[in-house]
Amino acid sequence: MQREFVRRSVHNAWAAVVGPLTVWCDPDASDPLFIELAQCYSLTLRSQPPGDLGMRMQVCAAAALKDAKAVIIIGSDCPIMNPTYLRQAVAALNSDTDAVIGPAEDGGYVLLAIKRAHEKLFTDIAWGSRTVLDETLSRMRALNWRCHHLDTLWDVDRPEDWERWQRISPE
Repeated sequence: MQREFVRRSVHNAWAAVVGPLTVWCDPDASDPLFIELAQCYSLTLRSQPPGDLGMRMQVCAAAALKDAKAVIIIGSDCPIMNPTYLRQAVAALNSDTDAVIGPAEDGGYVLLAIKRAHEKLFTDIAWGSRTVLDETLSRMRALNWRCHHLDTLWDVDRPEDWERWQRISPE
C-alpha cells in the first residue's frame, strides 16, 4: 500500500508541472522504488533528516528554499490529492499570500506550501493529533502570515481510511 501511495504522489506532483521535485526518502534513497522513481520522473532524491515530523519538515523546507522562492510539502498518505490541487497551491502562493494549507478531515493537513521555513511552524506541535491544523494556523497568525486554505481532503491514517480508499480506488 505505502509503495503505491508513494508512486501515486510522485506521479501527481510530476503531472502538476509545478517545479522541480525532490523526494525526501526514509530511511534513505537507496530503496529500489526511489531509484526507479528518480529515473522515471527526473527528480532529486534526498534522505530525510532525523527527528520528529516537524523537525524533518523544517530541515527539508529550509533546504528547498535555498534554491526556490517557495516549497510545497506533501506526504504520500493522501491518495485523493491530484495535480489540480497542487496547481491551486502554486496559484495561491503566487498571489499575495505567505502560505497555503490543505486541511485534512482529521484535524491535520495534507499540504503545506510556504515561502519561508520558520521553525515556529514545526516545533512543539502534537503531530498526529486533531489539533495540528489549528496549532499551525495559530502560529501563522502570530507570524502575521497571510494563509490561503485549499479544500479539505482526507488522508489514510487508520484502517477505516484504508477501507474508504478501497471503496473509491480505481485500481
